[in-house]
Amino acid sequence: MEGVLVSGTAASRSQATGPVRVIRTPAEFGRLRSGEVLVCPYTNPAWTPLFQRAAAVVVDAGGLGSHAAIVAR
Repeated sequence: MEGVLVSGTAASRSQATGPVRVIRTPAEFGRLRSGEVLVCPYTNPAWTPLFQRAAAVVVDAGGLGSHAAIVAR
């Protein structure tokens, strides 16, 4: 995969674009703006309100059955 910065497993066949916002902890939730791509280490139910604002969600760890994959769809 020459030229690829990152790779992973998509939980949806959709595509999204937007500015990226890295959120590492709940204390940073207020930094996410509508239409931004949320990049975070993981999610749990406390992160769910961010999904309404995010154009897409990218997590460091998880799979098709993870919280982020299920709720973001």
